[in-house]
Amino acid sequence: MLLNNFAKFINFDFNTYDLHFLTESTYFEWLDRLANESLRVKEEIIFLIYQSSDDIFIHKTIQANQSLLVSLIEKLGGELGYEKREIHKHLPSLLIIKEFAINCLDDVLKLLEKDFEKYLNLDVPVPPRIKNQLKKELQNVENQVNFKDEAWHLIQLIVDIIKKHILPERMLTYQESKYYKKLIIEIGLIWNNHSVDHLSSLMSGLIYLNFNSYRYFNYCTNQYRTKLNSIENMTDELQQLYQFRKNIAQQKIGNGYSYKPADISLKEQLFNWLNEEIIYLEKKINSTILNPVEKESFKFLSNLTVAQIGLFIRLFIDIGYLNNKNITEMLKFVSRFTSTPQAKIMSAESLRIKYYNIESSTKEALKGILLKMISHLKENSNL
Repeated sequence: MLLNNFAKFINFDFNTYDLHFLTESTYFEWLDRLANESLRVKEEIIFLIYQSSDDIFIHKTIQANQSLLVSLIEKLGGELGYEKREIHKHLPSLLIIKEFAINCLDDVLKLLEKDFEKYLNLDVPVPPRIKNQLKKELQNVENQVNFKDEAWHLIQLIVDIIKKHILPERMLTYQESKYYKKLIIEIGLIWNNHSVDHLSSLMSGLIYLNFNSYRYFNYCTNQYRTKLNSIENMTDELQQLYQFRKNIAQQKIGNGYSYKPADISLKEQLFNWLNEEIIYLEKKINSTILNPVEKESFKFLSNLTVAQIGLFIRLFIDIGYLNNKNITEMLKFVSRFTSTPQAKIMSAESLRIKYYNIESSTKEALKGILLKMISHLKENSNL
């Protein structure tokens, strides 16, 4: 093994020799030993690899040395974590030697990452250096993004998810770090392209990169629900769902990209969710159309919008002129027996949303209607 001497230094020499009482000459001697060993290992790796034509040998050599390098760096890092807290004031030279040893090991690891990337074991944990790089890149993303942009909340969600995976106490593999780096690059490319809609481009990019995070899946379905809740009738809702499903079906997925490789893809999750919503709404519409009771029932025909009807009912409830305790059932009843020009078949869910989420434009419109009614009362004494 090319790293046998390095392993001996760290596992045996560092513990055998009394490094607590280093002289100036032995201190620099240790630094020279470590630097020379790092240089020797790099030269031998390059010589061995370029001399060999056996791909299996190259593969095994790179991965064996990669695993040992990461293990030695982790061992020294753990010792430093303790020593920096407890005894760094008394043994600065010892800490410097161990920090220098980590840097020497990391230099060899950088050579493997740079020149022999395709041979690396992607399931091995990354060194702290790579976590720190990702942390800096995430900070750059946060510094660039304008919180007023529509995509800001989504970018913050992505950043938050990645941050939790690069915490010092969590293991991060080369495979994961490679994926996060690609994700950060994609965000940067989209953000710096001022000719595209940042939010829709980012959402398409996340399907391509198969960002199948449960939190992001919930974000997507909430986006769909927000759009659907603004539609006043079930038929138009269904058409919008068809459009969403078509858009998802036409999205491409990049080869080899995945946030959670063992789980189904984001594209498939969203497609399945939209299918379920479509099936449910189709049944609901068919039931409304085919139900004889529904067909023969009398309906109020109103020129008010669904939002205005929701606010009108809200006023009666708030003031105390309607005393129904079960608001949901009451709104279902109203939607069932009320029709508007825009909503021949009114959605109970849409009415419920409008009842609880009153927009200022709806308030102004209804205020004008109420004033008109008051004026009519004043002008017609026979009423």
